[in-house]
Amino acid sequence: MAEKFVDAAVAGELGTNVAFFFLADQYVVYDYATVPDRVRDGVYPLTNFPPGNVSGFPSSFAPAGSSTKLDAALRGKGPYLGYAYFFLGEKYMRFRWSPAPPAFDPNSAREILLWNLYMRFRWSPAPPAFDPNSTREISSWNLPNTFSNIDASFNGELNRDSYCYFFKRNEYIRYIWAEGSVDANYPKQISNMVGMPATFAAGIDAAVDGGGPFINAGYLFKDDKYLKFQWVTVGEPHVDGGIQSIQENWKGLAELLLAGKAKSQALEWLNVTRNRLAALVSGTLPSADQAVMTQALDTHFHFVPSDTARITHISNTFALVEATLRDSARIFRFRTDDEAVSDLRPDIPAAYTSPWPPSAATRINFTRNFPLRSERNRASSVIHEAVHVNDGLSNTPSTHISEWYVSPALAPVLGLTPIFNNRPEFARRYNEMSADDAIHNPASYATFARHLFFGFDNREMA
Repeated sequence: MAEKFVDAAVAGELGTNVAFFFLADQYVVYDYATVPDRVRDGVYPLTNFPPGNVSGFPSSFAPAGSSTKLDAALRGKGPYLGYAYFFLGEKYMRFRWSPAPPAFDPNSAREILLWNLYMRFRWSPAPPAFDPNSTREISSWNLPNTFSNIDASFNGELNRDSYCYFFKRNEYIRYIWAEGSVDANYPKQISNMVGMPATFAAGIDAAVDGGGPFINAGYLFKDDKYLKFQWVTVGEPHVDGGIQSIQENWKGLAELLLAGKAKSQALEWLNVTRNRLAALVSGTLPSADQAVMTQALDTHFHFVPSDTARITHISNTFALVEATLRDSARIFRFRTDDEAVSDLRPDIPAAYTSPWPPSAATRINFTRNFPLRSERNRASSVIHEAVHVNDGLSNTPSTHISEWYVSPALAPVLGLTPIFNNRPEFARRYNEMSADDAIHNPASYATFARHLFFGFDNREMA
């Protein structure tokens, strides 16, 4: 089954030519106006929506964590121009865009049957912000009962300019902004939309308005694919072209969205890891966790729990790693193949840190190969690269040794195949490192945190 790349998306304030794409509790900004169009640098948490706003989504509406998922989002039009609406379950929140910071209307969480559960976000002359009382039931939108929550939404353009569309499972409705009501004869089957392929007619993940040179199109997303929906001045809007790859045509979008989700998962691993290390130092680590801690320290760092100096060292490094990941708005970026080559990485690794040695200019870079990694290995990757950002000794043949490069006898025990012959870039095997080298090895930190979080060593190749 293909992986989902987008949970929800919304066009930015009118005239900005950007859209915001959400996955888990993170989001990115896509710029329609650049040539070619591409994702902007940076991955942001929902708590900082939009970029620069320190009071974004309230945790009561969208709590932090990799399991968080917005259902849909929509830019307001007509009498609601200047607002954005975010839907989760049977509620919604309103955000206003304006000269002041954009924000969610505090009282905007309502039912989708006034829309069933949506939140309105307002754009306006005051700082953009969520309306403080805007969390309301979606039922306040007077949608059909079957639309008590929604999967996706976008706006019409040209001869459908006065409408927006809501999608739920295999149905959609057309909503008249000026009247605040659903158009007659809806819901209809998504398959009724001209040119709609069967896989999308069964249901979609997200939708968004086009912008810039794509202003007269809307886009529908499902798993790792999308459709372009063309609005027209005369006749029926229709699907333009066939099913296409998100990764091939939305430059950097999938890569940074998946990097954001990996960051969220990595922070969950780090929370467990740092708490257990602190408990180990204070002597309060539960007996049930002591065996796993001892095994993980020995396996990945090659020292015992009583080595307080090294425990302090790795604890401090994990604190720096967490701070780096929380700075993803500044430090995460997408790189094309040509850009990776210019960074002196012609091998196009899934993720890499540059420029080297680490400095204020150093970034964690993600390429087209990042989505090819497994979900857990992506989380390992972002921890790995964050160690590089903070440790100038982490990139030598003795300290930069992959967790899968183990002795031939150990590899099949861990399920790591193929078994690699000696690799000249590594001074020794992962399981043969010294403790002094291991405390600088990025793979040791990533695999140790993973080991503690899951309770066993589940490293993998892909």
